[in-house]
Amino acid sequence: MRNMRPLKIIMMLILIAIMMGQLTYANSEPVIDVGLSYGSVSTGPFDVESSNGFEFGIDSKAGGFISLMNLGANNRLKIQKDEGYHLKLGKAYPNHEMAQLDFIRLKSIDEAVYMAYDGQWHILFGDFASEQEAMIATGSIGIKFGLDMVQTFDFGNTGVLLSADGVPVLSYDSSIPETMFKSDVFKFRQVQYRNGFLVKRLPGSDMTFINRVGMSHYLYGVLPKEMSGDWPIEALKAQAVAARNYAIQSVGKYGEFGFDVCDTIKSQVYGGYSVEKPMSNLAVDATAGMVLTYQGLLAQCYYHSNSGGYTDSPENIWSAEIPYLKPVEDPFSLGAPNTDWQLVMNNLEIEQKLLIAGYNIGKLDKIRILQRTENGRAVTVQFVGTMSTATLYKEKTRSILGTTTLKSLMFSFDPSTAVTKIPERLPAPGVVLAPKIALSSEGAYAEYETKDSIRVVTSRGTTLFRINRIEPPQQIVTTTVDVFEEVDAKIGSVTFYGHGYGHGLGMSQWGAKKMAELGFDYTKILAHYYNDTRLDAIYNKQN
Repeated sequence: MRNMRPLKIIMMLILIAIMMGQLTYANSEPVIDVGLSYGSVSTGPFDVESSNGFEFGIDSKAGGFISLMNLGANNRLKIQKDEGYHLKLGKAYPNHEMAQLDFIRLKSIDEAVYMAYDGQWHILFGDFASEQEAMIATGSIGIKFGLDMVQTFDFGNTGVLLSADGVPVLSYDSSIPETMFKSDVFKFRQVQYRNGFLVKRLPGSDMTFINRVGMSHYLYGVLPKEMSGDWPIEALKAQAVAARNYAIQSVGKYGEFGFDVCDTIKSQVYGGYSVEKPMSNLAVDATAGMVLTYQGLLAQCYYHSNSGGYTDSPENIWSAEIPYLKPVEDPFSLGAPNTDWQLVMNNLEIEQKLLIAGYNIGKLDKIRILQRTENGRAVTVQFVGTMSTATLYKEKTRSILGTTTLKSLMFSFDPSTAVTKIPERLPAPGVVLAPKIALSSEGAYAEYETKDSIRVVTSRGTTLFRINRIEPPQQIVTTTVDVFEEVDAKIGSVTFYGHGYGHGLGMSQWGAKKMAELGFDYTKILAHYYNDTRLDAIYNKQN
């Protein structure tokens, strides 16, 4: 493993370098911003709570959190847009401490007095619908508080107001970079999260709620959602490395919304502190700072639920070729959930999904598979209708019909393929598969010379394994194969007989679980699914 090398550069440069794909070594782990609420439907208000209360301050990621104001006993806050006009009582203050004496005095007159921050501190009172209304009130309010200087004040379209029990606590300008609320653990929408949050008002996402968290704490909340937190530790370690690679490469992905990743399958599913498990946390800690690299660059560690017996190549499923993501024989996934599945879709549902995607085929007549990978995934599918024919390529078939509906592209219309024959025996740790690929009229299969006559059966026929103690596993070179498989849809519905769940690229999570149960450590698991990659450490464990 490569030794850690300290660099005298700030964390932002580290993150930029990582985004560019170059390995950069750091003394501390990166910080991840997770969007929990964003987009045109995210308008607030937001309710948050914490038993330890909140600190308001500036967090620069690289320089750490600088507290500007302790919100005291206010453990429950309502956060909403500050769109009104207010009265500013007296002068501006350079810091919260200097404003505190005047604030205490004025609040003793009326508890509706509160603090505001826009780079300086202000003491505000009132909420008026227009600037004119606020100006009219300046005289009487000045007399009430015994002040000569009372002015109107507003934040424009960037103000955020916090209140507790209906009483304003703090208003601030959210356009100031890195204004943040710090708390050990806080609750938002019934889910607990670590560290703290930011609220931004942005065009097209007014308001945006972001959880800022260290990489390890982020992964604590990812692993139990992407892979059961109670699975074997070696499988969880493999998942931790893959998830860390993905997160680092996603820094800035949602830049227009001010964060890096979201909390759904669009990024990685993230459940915060609420879902953490001891075993999955241990896996994150045990692999802290570890990533997979290929020729000095961060590897794209795609993963999925179940390969159905074979993983595949990105150029067959999406577009670009990735040299370390080549098909591998994956008997470890067989027998797990979704090894076999059946899907019955009625014609109307298929027609509507196609129409939403821009394909008006009329009434569905036939579905054809015209091309497969040698490992069995349908990569060219035609939907023949009374008006036109829609030809879909690669993962577009799943994206239109639904990735949770059509679980994988490894499907056919032949009921004889419905049941996978499960291997009676699997390779032991240190044993790898070295196949010879052949093609028959029934599709692709792999023939193996055998050392001790181990006979293993896959979903596409009989496969014999050769026990071969070499590393890394030999790649299965694959191409697409022209086929012609057709099903008549005139009965009003179509039955898909499928295997596996997900895109089939990179690591099979159920396969990783089985490998761990058989005694493979996480390095062997990663080597099986990500060919010719290596483990590197790019930062130290978070203290």
